[in-house]
Amino acid sequence: MKRRTVIPALLLLALLACARAEPAAFELSAVPEALLAPCAQQGSVERIEYETFVYDKRGNPGRAGTGRACVYLPYGYDSAQRYDVLYLMHGAGEDERYWLSEENGARALLDGMIAQGLCPPVIVVTPCLASEKNGGLNGTGTFRYELRGDLIPAVESRYSTWALGDMSQESLTRSRAHRAYAGLSLGSEAGWSSVLMGCLDMIGYVGCFSGYYSNAYAIAESMNTAYADFPPLYWYNGNGTLDGSHDDHLRGYGLMLRLCPQLLREGENCCFADKPGKRHNLESWRIDLYNVMRVFFRAEAP
Repeated sequence: MKRRTVIPALLLLALLACARAEPAAFELSAVPEALLAPCAQQGSVERIEYETFVYDKRGNPGRAGTGRACVYLPYGYDSAQRYDVLYLMHGAGEDERYWLSEENGARALLDGMIAQGLCPPVIVVTPCLASEKNGGLNGTGTFRYELRGDLIPAVESRYSTWALGDMSQESLTRSRAHRAYAGLSLGSEAGWSSVLMGCLDMIGYVGCFSGYYSNAYAIAESMNTAYADFPPLYWYNGNGTLDGSHDDHLRGYGLMLRLCPQLLREGENCCFADKPGKRHNLESWRIDLYNVMRVFFRAEAP
């Protein structure tokens, strides 16, 4: 006679509880057509300049220069209120005007999502990454120094954010749950090599659209050591199945899950969103922007 394995009742209940606790996969949503139409409650866009430098790989400043960014202020912006901030980066061959241009559709999307309560009122800053002589000073790996030392202080000392005008390291760390970065293609690579690798103590949310920086081992080492106390509050990865960068991006994401098991928990604070039939283009990146705005700035405020 075969012996039956009897599972004690308490153990069985524990196993069932663990099964129920398994995090659900991220559910990608299409952009509602109505959100791409002009909204009655429209935000405004300003252009700013700030002092920055050409940084070397160690963060040493070299030649001084002028950084440029466009700033989206939500409808009804009030300096007496506090606002979350999204730093949103373009791709190769573009500049700070890309995301917030009239024809892009991102402004209408933001206006509509805010008006319908689908995301909080947010300040969106679109800086310039060095790419094909567009005037940017720093590339994907050195942009972290410009972002930390120059851009964030320039923006958040001027506009009303959760940093409350205090640009000290302690203040920017305390307010990291109210600060995000996202970028497409080249801007996505900067998300890997500059933000994940060098800014997680002051940026809580990261979005990477259609782009992967190949040195995952160096990024994971930095996250597991220097930023071990600052796991991403959410790390969104989106890529179209017909995008040439898809497979490398997916492999890199899977590698990061294996290298950073204490910091990255799929379904809980990170995801890879496949976009069936989508390519390396604006239609795909609008979907990413819509979806990150549904999950960013949702963590418990400090």
